[in-house]
Amino acid sequence: MINKSSSIPLYVQVKSILKKEIIGGLYEPGDKLPTEKELTSRFDISRMTLRQATNALVDEGYLKRLKGVGTIVQERKLEQSLTTLKSFTEDIIERGMIPSSKVLSFQKQKGTLQSIEKMGIQMKDDMWVTKRIRFADEHPIALETNIVSADLLPDLNETVMNESLHDFIKKNGYTMSRATTSIEASMPSELEKEYLDIQDISPVLTVERVTYLEDGKPIEWSISVNRSDRYRFSAELLAQPRTSATMAMIQREKE
Repeated sequence: MINKSSSIPLYVQVKSILKKEIIGGLYEPGDKLPTEKELTSRFDISRMTLRQATNALVDEGYLKRLKGVGTIVQERKLEQSLTTLKSFTEDIIERGMIPSSKVLSFQKQKGTLQSIEKMGIQMKDDMWVTKRIRFADEHPIALETNIVSADLLPDLNETVMNESLHDFIKKNGYTMSRATTSIEASMPSELEKEYLDIQDISPVLTVERVTYLEDGKPIEWSISVNRSDRYRFSAELLAQPRTSATMAMIQREKE
């Protein structure tokens, strides 16, 4: 129970208790939270304090409010770090979930103006282009397009793309060293809604990534359309040492 003598705010204590109960499985995704009357009585707190706690859990993605229904437990968002180069398969397995894919199309195509810019694949060169849906525990969470040089991976096939592309890259003796990533929010197309089973008007997060080998050569270009209600991206930002020019500017502003 909560400790009213503690220096920790009451709403933080309530939030922590409810959060542990959700993570522990007392409330399953889709379950309706007890009413405000029941919870305020249980914790002996005001409605305002309870709402602070539940608002914080909504912001963190644990709860969701539905008009005419109430507050329900939300499917947990998958948090992906932008500072670690990790495959979808690795990421989902580490979370104790089962990854899977459904290939929508797998084709060998000639290079395009975009592939020249992103991958250095010329118009005369061949590239593998795959469109697939990515699942976690059979729930669709991303619609992905992968572009790979056919010169670097001539034996790539649809079976591989139903499993793990990154594992296949490693098995072919390549080491991926870094990637550049950009994220953009947009409203989903009708096709994206269908593939990702989006029922409401939620936006999607489009993640574009180019992955490079140790020698600096691009190995993969991917565009992934992610359900925003299932994905959260995080990054650790480090402060840059101040340069002499920056210090001089700060000093001038003080004068």
